[in-house]
Amino acid sequence: MSKIWKIVLTLSIALNVLGLVAIGWYTAHVGPRTVAEQAGIVEPRRTAFQFFADERFDDLPGADTLVIGDSLVEQGRWSELLERPVANRGIYGAKTSEITGWASKIHPETQTVIVWAGTNDALDSVDFAQDYEQLLSTIESATDARIITLTAPPARGFDTSAVNLTISEVSAQHNAVVVDVTDALSQDRMLANDGLHLSGAGYVQVAKLLASKL
Repeated sequence: MSKIWKIVLTLSIALNVLGLVAIGWYTAHVGPRTVAEQAGIVEPRRTAFQFFADERFDDLPGADTLVIGDSLVEQGRWSELLERPVANRGIYGAKTSEITGWASKIHPETQTVIVWAGTNDALDSVDFAQDYEQLLSTIESATDARIITLTAPPARGFDTSAVNLTISEVSAQHNAVVVDVTDALSQDRMLANDGLHLSGAGYVQVAKLLASKL
């Protein structure tokens, strides 16, 4: 086989592989089911987070005050910190788009919803502004509760400033009260050893900031 034909054969194989990859991507992201989901023809596929949220949160009685978000919420002892009954709706590792999946189930009689989301989006997110907007809109559709939003903490190793700016801007559009935790959690001993989650002292500082807004 001549050298030219070897090159042609190699290019042909490469193009076929790329074609298969493109077909796979289209099927997963822009395929018939996804288009049908967007058009409302079929029910959207439920993520693992949504299944997990259903198992953990369905049928719970709720409370006048509810905190929703990721592991920062999940790990907080909110009833103890805020000295009132608090419903905890946090799941470890969840991004804002995933949290929206169970925000629609907030009880209509809830009086205050505290939102702490965005840290996982700071690690990896393309459409955070859109996702955060959708989260707050979903909460507003579920309840007439007052909404308080918390900024992402100053975690070690990555920059949360862009995410926090978005949180402030989108919150203002929804008349939500923004609580900036940056300064309070920049002090010593506020973060856990992993540099991402909070220590007990950190949660106490956040509770103090929230107390003035509740």
